[in-house]
Amino acid sequence: MDGPLKDYKILDLTMYLAGPLASMYLGDLGADVIKVEPPVGDQLRKAGPPFYEGGDSAYYMAGGRNKRCMCIDLKTDAGRELFLKLAADADVVLENFRPGVMEKLGIGYEVLKKINPEMIYAGLSGFGETGPHRELPAFDHILQAYSGWMSITGTEESGPLRPGPSIADLLGGIHTGYAITLALLHRERTGKGQKVTVSLLDGMVSTLFPQILSFLADGEIPKRAGNMHPIIVPFGSFETADGLMNVAVGTVPQWRALCDELGAPEFGDNEEYHTNEGRSKHRDEIHGMMTKALAKKPRAQWLELFAKYDIPCAPVNDLRDVYEDPQVQHNNMFIEMDHPLAGKVKVLNNPLRVQQMSPNEWTPPPARGENTRDILGEYGLSGEEIDALYDKKIVA
Repeated sequence: MDGPLKDYKILDLTMYLAGPLASMYLGDLGADVIKVEPPVGDQLRKAGPPFYEGGDSAYYMAGGRNKRCMCIDLKTDAGRELFLKLAADADVVLENFRPGVMEKLGIGYEVLKKINPEMIYAGLSGFGETGPHRELPAFDHILQAYSGWMSITGTEESGPLRPGPSIADLLGGIHTGYAITLALLHRERTGKGQKVTVSLLDGMVSTLFPQILSFLADGEIPKRAGNMHPIIVPFGSFETADGLMNVAVGTVPQWRALCDELGAPEFGDNEEYHTNEGRSKHRDEIHGMMTKALAKKPRAQWLELFAKYDIPCAPVNDLRDVYEDPQVQHNNMFIEMDHPLAGKVKVLNNPLRVQQMSPNEWTPPPARGENTRDILGEYGLSGEEIDALYDKKIVA
């Protein structure tokens, strides 16, 4: 497949979501991603319902496209030797085991760099490669709690809440793909390979602003603000006559126009309210005025009025609304792929718009071990040698 990363070969040992997302992004950009699974397969394949025809879950389909797949039992000597043969010709080895697991398998970075000094080794883990919690198990839900994200999500009445998407995994996939791309760029300039590491915890903590910045400034633990911004006023969700909408004001002209349309010009004329600091001191009064006024008209009418004055606003959409939205459809954020077993499968597009990256050339998520024989043949193994590996259950 064509793309900016064409001709780069990536051995992908990752399972579940964060690591597979990283390799999928690289595959979208044209890299030859070889997904190396244990014979039992990636556990995410069974993380359902729903499931597609053929047995794989929708969850697995989320991060599975643009890869080939082979199954190797890395706990056997023969499987380990086979992997080392593959790694000798790889540009990138990507894994998301707990720190130390690759070393126990005999295929850690120190081993791999001896046979392939120019290789990029990327390790993704929950808490980081070193430190007191390096060996603790970690899923997205665990990191959402540990990182403090849940503590600032929800209201004082609701208590801490989990954000809807798998934020830790999504950030981990993005950060890992970014780190690998930078390491490949560095290798192009210097000829040197390297080891890069990404921590899901670090990724979550790095995105805690503005709350963490407020804490660092005054030492006060921020309260949960629900759908309202913790600092900017007005900046949140409000009920209209027929549905919820978000309104965000950032300038004095926007504030004046908002107050005029809501029938409260005295708020717009009050100079104390012309700064966010002033408005924040009267948060409850402002929110009360807006709540009362917005409930008088339908949401569509408010959206039309606010658009005339460049006041940022939006309906609070459900996922059907998002799928059917004309802007989302225009941006081609949902694409259809032909799957050999499931038929037509709708998946999310890559949000990057990079020259030569064509979804028309993308391939559907592979079945477990679908390409094992073909890949081994590419590495020079004869039909008899491949059959022997199958017979000994080294590959599947």
